[in-house]
Amino acid sequence: MEDGVYDDVGSFELSEVDRGERVEMMVDIYVSADAVRAQETNTQRETKAQQTSVRTEIRCSRLAVVCVGLLCVLLLTTNIVLNMYYTKVKESIYSLRVKFTAERETLLSSIRNLTEERDQLKSSYQNLTEEKEQIKNEFEKLTEEIIILQTKHEQILLKCICAHHSVEEKSCFKDWKKHKSSFYFFSTEQKSWSAARQDCRERGADLVIINNREEQMFLIDQKKGRNFWIGLTDEDKENMWKWVDGQPLTDKFWKKHEPNDANDVEDCAVFTTTAEYGWRTWNDMSCSVSENWVCEFNTTKCH
Repeated sequence: MEDGVYDDVGSFELSEVDRGERVEMMVDIYVSADAVRAQETNTQRETKAQQTSVRTEIRCSRLAVVCVGLLCVLLLTTNIVLNMYYTKVKESIYSLRVKFTAERETLLSSIRNLTEERDQLKSSYQNLTEEKEQIKNEFEKLTEEIIILQTKHEQILLKCICAHHSVEEKSCFKDWKKHKSSFYFFSTEQKSWSAARQDCRERGADLVIINNREEQMFLIDQKKGRNFWIGLTDEDKENMWKWVDGQPLTDKFWKKHEPNDANDVEDCAVFTTTAEYGWRTWNDMSCSVSENWVCEFNTTKCH
């Protein structure tokens, strides 16, 4: 029995040992399981991390592909736009070249035409210059001929005048001054208007008749320093002034407030020594007053 008991105890001890081993084994198993779980977790994590990295790389690759695609599209679009722009610019340049070529031809044609016109004008100018020289030479010849004819005319006229005066040519109009077509005699003595006119008539002339301002200025320029009678009077009718040839007065060179017919006796015109406004010299005076006088002989009387 004791053996049985001891056997039971031994068996119990063995069983206890086995249990302990089993427990240890179980612990080892659990530890191994935890280690395996931990390793699996790490592996899963690594796998997930790798998957995440791969996904990230895939996304980056796709993004890169998309960017490259967009860049290609952009480059293609830019190339198309630049090609279209280049085509338009090329067409514009061609159009401008054609236009400029046409304008250049037009300008060249205009230049040729202007050159021809210039040559024509130059030729015309040379012809006109030659004609001008010819006309100038002819004018000089005609001028010489006119001078010769005038000299001959004056010689014939002088003969006519001297014959009219019944004097020799050497002494004819010796003391007279010539202006235009008239000869003028300035007296050195004084007489009344009627006596002065009589003296002029005896010389084959008459008291001076002033027809215009030019003749008036000629008489002023003589500067004789004394008054002289002119052939103007209103003896026939008061204020109806007439020249000695019967012509009415037209150009008037009276001084200020003249004629005034002072004392109702001033009926004859006198050329005074002072000129108002440079050309007004006439005054009316009594015909009986003694003054110098000017005779005029108009050469048209010999025509």
